[in-house]
Amino acid sequence: AEHGSILLRDEGGETLSFHCVRGTASTSLKQLNVGIGEGIAGWVARTGQSAMSQDVRKDHRFTGRIARQVNMEPRAILAVPLKGKRSLQGVVEVLHADGRPPFTQEDLLGLEGLASQMGLVVENAKLFNVHGEEIRRLEALTSASTVVNSTLDLKQFLKLVMELAARTLRAEASSILLKDKASGDLLFDIATGQAADQVKTL
Repeated sequence: AEHGSILLRDEGGETLSFHCVRGTASTSLKQLNVGIGEGIAGWVARTGQSAMSQDVRKDHRFTGRIARQVNMEPRAILAVPLKGKRSLQGVVEVLHADGRPPFTQEDLLGLEGLASQMGLVVENAKLFNVHGEEIRRLEALTSASTVVNSTLDLKQFLKLVMELAARTLRAEASSILLKDKASGDLLFDIATGQAADQVKTL
């Protein structure tokens, strides 16, 4: 294919943005958005189905708005959805102009296979970004524990770490068990969650 792009769904879920673009109009495309349902890529995002158009001039889904804005005239377009486990993440699109061989069913299946893997990667990356700040705070606190001075209340510090860890991992409860010097048993020292007080008596 002469041109290719990866469009990702924006946070609001109503538009697609060009994130990775290959071809002569790459710089211009990265500044544009496509509405869900607009054009062939938008149709793929709305329906979750792949599209193979051998002549976009005869395809009612093709609007030509993006092509006109970047001064590019595609002839054939192949577009497939980027799907994660939870939701559609975006669209992968390849296209070429006149004089190139038509897309085949093998091309479609190959791009769908690639997109299925990419969709999971994109979804996981987004999930990490959502919790990235909490993870960084947790890492900072954990690292700081090696240099804090003796005036710090250790229990309060450990409780804060556990609360951050539980929130980051979306856990309902968390606890730290410390070894009792006299008996050698593990005792609940720090606990968070609805049953925190009962747990510490065990």
